[in-house]
Amino acid sequence: MFEAAVSGFVKAVGKDSLLPVPDLNSANKCRPLHIAVKKNPKWFWQSAKYLPTSFKVHQILTKTEEIDVAVSCRTLVEYNKTSHFSVKGSVGSKILKEVDLDVSGSGVVAIKASFGKVNKKSLVTEDDGKRLYAAQQAVYGLWGGL
Repeated sequence: MFEAAVSGFVKAVGKDSLLPVPDLNSANKCRPLHIAVKKNPKWFWQSAKYLPTSFKVHQILTKTEEIDVAVSCRTLVEYNKTSHFSVKGSVGSKILKEVDLDVSGSGVVAIKASFGKVNKKSLVTEDDGKRLYAAQQAVYGLWGGL
């Protein structure tokens, strides 16, 4: 149920930029700057899955400096979805002329998926001019002041 609700939410909100969480236990591992591993499917009709890990980006880089990036949080959408399913049926039988049996039934099932307010966390990056200047300084320092 959780996987179906999350997949429906991802398709409704941002199918190009969001990846669904595989299960509820993995949801705690999905954080900004954490590594996700892509698992390729066995068959061509299956889609690739992304499995979150507990490793951060700075742990796999050669320099083990902590990366300080500001995280902005904003309310993306308030998601509430209700699905209704109904079933009706009847069975009847007549044995000889004296016995007549009729049975009928119906049922309604309502499933509600509510995530409440969904917040979007995104990394605040510097503007392109500052990043270009920082990259030039890094290259300049690498080559020893060309």
